[in-house]
Amino acid sequence: MPLERLKNKIEEFVDEHLPNKPPKRKNRNKIIHECIWGTQLFYENEIILLDTPLLQRLRRIHQTGFAYYTFPTAVHSRFDHTLGTVTQCSRLAKELQTKQETKQGTLMKDLLIPLRLSALLHDCGHGIFSHTSEELYGLLDEMQEATKEGAEFGDGPKPHEILSSLIVQSEPFKDYIEKVIPDCDTKQISEYITGIADNSSKYKAEILCSIFDGDKIDYIHRDAHFSGLPLKIDLDRLWYGIDIMKIPIDGVEYQKLSISHSATEPLEQMMFHRTMLFPTLYQHQKVRACDCMFKGIVEYIRNTGLGVRMGHRTVTFNNIEDFLWGTDDEFFAIGLDSKDTNLRRLMNNLLERRLFHRVLAISSRTIDDPDGHGYADLMKYRDETSPESYRHLRSLAEEICREAVKKGLGVLPEQIWIDLPEDVKAGRDAEEAFVHIVQDESLNKYGFIPAMKIFPIDRWVRQIEMYKWQGSVFAPPEIQEEIAPIAQQVIENRFGFRFKPQAFTECHLVPPNK
Repeated sequence: MPLERLKNKIEEFVDEHLPNKPPKRKNRNKIIHECIWGTQLFYENEIILLDTPLLQRLRRIHQTGFAYYTFPTAVHSRFDHTLGTVTQCSRLAKELQTKQETKQGTLMKDLLIPLRLSALLHDCGHGIFSHTSEELYGLLDEMQEATKEGAEFGDGPKPHEILSSLIVQSEPFKDYIEKVIPDCDTKQISEYITGIADNSSKYKAEILCSIFDGDKIDYIHRDAHFSGLPLKIDLDRLWYGIDIMKIPIDGVEYQKLSISHSATEPLEQMMFHRTMLFPTLYQHQKVRACDCMFKGIVEYIRNTGLGVRMGHRTVTFNNIEDFLWGTDDEFFAIGLDSKDTNLRRLMNNLLERRLFHRVLAISSRTIDDPDGHGYADLMKYRDETSPESYRHLRSLAEEICREAVKKGLGVLPEQIWIDLPEDVKAGRDAEEAFVHIVQDESLNKYGFIPAMKIFPIDRWVRQIEMYKWQGSVFAPPEIQEEIAPIAQQVIENRFGFRFKPQAFTECHLVPPNK
């Protein structure tokens, strides 16, 4: 089975990224200073893991992919984010522990150590350029099998979380961690990473995987800070309002995280800021142009059957593990010594920031009938996790390329892209968040309201979809003007709607005469 092959390959990867034995202990913890959360303490066993090649490689993987090509200071790494996630998960757990001790509860017993380890390892499965490569390897058969409903990894984990889970459950990792932390429960760590927990301990997984979690708290602050976006969350108020509650859902009682009605402002800030990061940062059209150039390079390597050196491995990018063997800088090195002229050109264009330009802007604002069937048919292909959507959009882009070649334009299929970013979702974690209202404190009686009913998240998303979301047709800048009418004709013929002049003016092009 494909998934069994992937597990074997992950074992091989882990075996090469862990030392034969841990270093000698020095009975010493370590202080780490960083600009988001300040001075933080990490324990000796955590430092031993951080110093392994498995986690050190995260220093050379950008947290926000190619965003630094548009937001110059967004050069922070997955390693930085890992440290911040440990800090924030630990802070949240300690706040909850204090509240439970006040109530004479024991819910938090023995949680802190496995939780910090889960936070430390939650992103160890990220590939080159983080979520940019995840969009590609997430489409491969093995990952499609792993993410389907009813699979062993729970309900809807992201592909990189599945890879992190497989790394933690691999035999080489178990052998190594046993020497560092005897009797460490790798299954529990793996389940925290993918959000798996039984009804009585949902809150444990939610510290790392929920709307309140330490992962989101860190990346919202960190991504906004390094991108220069003024987004802040009142964390002191958030900590004050969060507690562990027994919440009945569809007749079943769950122990979950909940926030008090009097402290919902920071939760609203988290939900709003996370929503706004998508159109402002993650889906910025220049960032998406870089993503498409990266995908084009990977597609060219696949289409030509080239085996390229990344790190000390030869990869083809036809397998998931190929995206793990290198780092961002090693990916760029692929094109420097290649004998393939096209590959060198594609890579150098990206490396030296000669980016694709938009030739058509696609949105409800730029077509004549946004409520018609044609536009709806095109929007069906916005699912970035669907191999079928990917194939349809690539087929359409290749048709544009063929028409361009007929007109004498020198362009490769890998240089034409139709990019439809996925819709901005509030997320499953937002749908499962609850606010509690005191009904009788002496009887420990509370009422619970789904957060989605309190905050206008659906309206935020609709407004973004209407006024901020945009799809694009990308092409090399030197043929931007020539490709624009070709792309217009191909898409209009396929879907039956007509583009307005705005579809061109938003790309700084003069609309073609009809």
